[in-house]
Amino acid sequence: MRLLVFISLLFSSLAYSQEPTDTLAKVQEIDPISITALALYIRGTRESVNHLKRNDIEVLQAIDIGELLQKFEGTSFKSYGGLGGLKTVSMRGLGSQHTAVCIDGFNLSNSQTGQVNLGQLQTDNVEEVVIGVGGQPRFLLPVTAQIAGSSLLIETFENSFSRDTFSLRSNIKLGSFGRFGGYGAVKWKFGKSFISAFGNAQLATGIYSYRFQNGFQEGSAVRSNNDYQDYFAGATYGVEFKKTRFRLGYRRKGIDQGLPGAVILYNSSADERLNTQDQTVFSDAMIQLNDVWTIRVYGSANKNDLHYSDPTYLNAQGFVDITYANRSVNSGIVGYLYKDKWDFHTGIESTLSDLHSTDTLFAKPVRQHYSALSGVSYSSRRLTLKGQLSTQFIVESNNNGDEASDKRVLNPYFSIKSIEFGRLHHRHQLWYKNSFRMPSFNELYYNNIGNNLLLPERADQFGYNLSFVPKETNLDWHIRVAGYYNRVRNKIVATPSKNLFVWSIQNIGKVDVYGGEIVSKLSYRFKKNRNRGLRIRSYITYSYQRSLNMTDPDHPTYKHQIAYIPEHTLNFDFAIEYKKLGARISNNYVGMRYSLNENIPTNEVDAFLLTDVSLYHKIEIGKKHGIRIQLSVKNVFNSSYAYIRSFVMPGRNYLISLSYAIN
Repeated sequence: MRLLVFISLLFSSLAYSQEPTDTLAKVQEIDPISITALALYIRGTRESVNHLKRNDIEVLQAIDIGELLQKFEGTSFKSYGGLGGLKTVSMRGLGSQHTAVCIDGFNLSNSQTGQVNLGQLQTDNVEEVVIGVGGQPRFLLPVTAQIAGSSLLIETFENSFSRDTFSLRSNIKLGSFGRFGGYGAVKWKFGKSFISAFGNAQLATGIYSYRFQNGFQEGSAVRSNNDYQDYFAGATYGVEFKKTRFRLGYRRKGIDQGLPGAVILYNSSADERLNTQDQTVFSDAMIQLNDVWTIRVYGSANKNDLHYSDPTYLNAQGFVDITYANRSVNSGIVGYLYKDKWDFHTGIESTLSDLHSTDTLFAKPVRQHYSALSGVSYSSRRLTLKGQLSTQFIVESNNNGDEASDKRVLNPYFSIKSIEFGRLHHRHQLWYKNSFRMPSFNELYYNNIGNNLLLPERADQFGYNLSFVPKETNLDWHIRVAGYYNRVRNKIVATPSKNLFVWSIQNIGKVDVYGGEIVSKLSYRFKKNRNRGLRIRSYITYSYQRSLNMTDPDHPTYKHQIAYIPEHTLNFDFAIEYKKLGARISNNYVGMRYSLNENIPTNEVDAFLLTDVSLYHKIEIGKKHGIRIQLSVKNVFNSSYAYIRSFVMPGRNYLISLSYAIN
């Protein structure tokens, strides 16, 4: 069996030096399938996906992708500090490990931790961010992205084909806490080829004051060891033939930062350091075989080095100094066929990853992850029916100890969706998806904690979507309502064993998640000419979520809300633009959460409301040159808040941005 799987995947590995090209095309109605449409949507439909485009990303002035995702409904955001701190997002109560992160059509993965630190993904080069839950409207994504519980798709400026002979993007930012950053990227087109290069760097002292409560008294202190420096650079080459597109690129990232840790009364010292070095080579080829078949062959290789040091750790040596090297190689092929009322998509993918450490007691695991899928959809005059079946096969080995068992899983997906109908263009969708996530290397093998007998988490997802678009003159209004229910089995949780310093990782959890979401996007233009008159826009999202521990009816936490999952979250943004001037007020409310799974008053983490204000002005010089100046004030009312208890966040702060672009 393994030999057959290996032989079949060998063919996809022949294109290992090729990286995916899914450039997240605009959400629009597409009838014919063309090689120029790199992001292929379900034929004849307008997919209601959650997305933010470049203009909104610029106005929000988010520090990183993690902060940006707070604007999406159904997200539970965790931040362990300000700039550079660990940031993760869980979708609809599923852990962050259930979300696949794709940049320009290839996966970011970390088999050591099982999740991507969204605080290390900057927004300067991002053209669009899309969140997908349930089925994917794009069939040429990597296989693992299509079958994950949810997906985060990011399109960048550097890695997309364009019609312009020369394009340039640049940005300089200056802000509070000693923050300074710069970004520059150029893209040349010559004949049917293009070359792009980019660089990004930033630094911050990270020093900010904060308030804390000590009994009935309120005190203040200063956040220390919170400095941050990074650089990010890369280059891409692409060439386009009549029916083929090919790209080859390289990216490198380096981060050096302090780890301030939790705020502990009477002990504000922290001296841990973390250095990250990350390199990626990627390539892909998209080929239109004939009028009905399009395929993409892709591959990437990544090496992630982490160096952690704590010079005052209380152990026999009196310090900790460890380096981890996580390597992965990914390759695959996906295909899409369109004929009459039928759509067919399929794909196969392989990933080989390992982990090495200077800690002699740590395991040396190797993981081979094979995945494949096949799906079909049928579109009639009234309905679109879609079904998909995927399979995954994971082979584990350990060169320094016991290894976890091999895993085989099947994951089905079904969807039924109506066409738009009625005056308000109603559309309904019902869907079901089964997904799973593998335990990370840390969960399986970490010293005194890892459990190599862990089973994968399984999630059954049920969803209902309703969207309608009222239309009036100069008015664009989109409303979306969704309800969902998720059942998570084999929930992986950490529990104390011998003491608070020795924990165990076990499959002891069952979680029921149910909730609802409402999204309203409204834009009204008083004159049809885009460059004249007044325009107002509002963006409102509300999420209700109950994530209940259903593990043991006799346990005190039975049917209690899972830690750090708020029951209520709300975003309300209002923007007004007149010609090239604009202002935006952004509000983000996060309801009360619990720091532990036991829902008692002492575990409550206070709700908070954050308000940001931005003013911006655009200057156009000729037809191709543009300048943008923006001033943002974040946390206008200087609220004291924390996403995670004891990890305090900054108060009021400022950011000035100057951008110059050639299109």
